[in-house]
Amino acid sequence: LLTVMEGLNAILLGRLTRSWWLGLLYWATPSSIWWVSHEGQPDPLQNLLILGALLFTQQAVFARTGARVAAFLLLGLAIQVKLFAVLLLPYFLWRLREPGARALPLLALVASGLPSLVAQFHYPMVQCVLDTPFYQKFSAYAWDTLPHPMASPRFKTFFWTMQVVIYLATLICLVGAMKTRRWTEFIAPAAFLIGLRIMSAARPWYPLLFPALAAPIGQGPPNSVTARHLRLALLLLWPLMDLYSLINFPSPDSHVLLN
Repeated sequence: LLTVMEGLNAILLGRLTRSWWLGLLYWATPSSIWWVSHEGQPDPLQNLLILGALLFTQQAVFARTGARVAAFLLLGLAIQVKLFAVLLLPYFLWRLREPGARALPLLALVASGLPSLVAQFHYPMVQCVLDTPFYQKFSAYAWDTLPHPMASPRFKTFFWTMQVVIYLATLICLVGAMKTRRWTEFIAPAAFLIGLRIMSAARPWYPLLFPALAAPIGQGPPNSVTARHLRLALLLLWPLMDLYSLINFPSPDSHVLLN
């Protein structure tokens, strides 16, 4: 089921980016194959809701009240799956400045996101995202970690590759936002990458969410070829943000980290 969901995500991403090659890349990456098809991580559900919401924000349909309500309803549901989707809220709210309905889409967002708001009063949901009771010694995402001394040369190569790629992608987001002045489109991917550095134990499958968070770049008006090129660069870098999945091929045994 999750693999089929990833196929749908690939179609949506290809349609949003107008590149079926990027859709195929998304579906065929080791990250998707290992963490979704093998390990059963539920991230494709959030990506499906986010990409579906973005589909309704396309310029050709976003002026319609129904499209706006659907976009904000799906965004609220995506937040229920994982809080990372809230990073897209500035982009969606910015798009509401365009002529069209505003009250109904906001009401749909509140209604679909209400469970998370209620849950926050009962347990520190946001804090659970930022902190965990343990520290991942093999994490390439936390800003203050180094490869484990006993790690194999292959793992150290993967570790530093992921570090460099994430810093490079963050730089592209920040420079792109300043160059194009499309701040709201770059907020979600930039904040997500910075968040990976802040969280003490970011899971290796978290980068699965990056393509959906970067998809809005270049989508809103006015048209920007530069923004779309920057989005392409980020999506091409994305598979290198998770090389842990490659470590698990051909054996999923954890000892390959040290051999």
